[in-house]
Amino acid sequence: MSLVRVSTSGRIAVPMEIRNLLNIKEGDKISFIDRDGEIIINNASANTLLHSNANANSQRKDLSGKLEASLGHQARAGRTK
Repeated sequence: MSLVRVSTSGRIAVPMEIRNLLNIKEGDKISFIDRDGEIIINNASANTLLHSNANANSQRKDLSGKLEASLGHQARAGRTK
């Protein structure tokens, strides 16, 4: 557990061990999420990259599935003509 002081402007310094653990670098955005009275801190910059990559992969799989279904439908339609 780390203890930090809040400045008059509401700023805190994220302890080095937490920055290292979450791979927080200068300029990264940090998210604070309240879950049942506990605050979860995330490296929003890293999460954004992970989610955008996951979304891109999901979209590629979806498009690939639609393309395969379309090609399969066209092949079946061609055989019945």
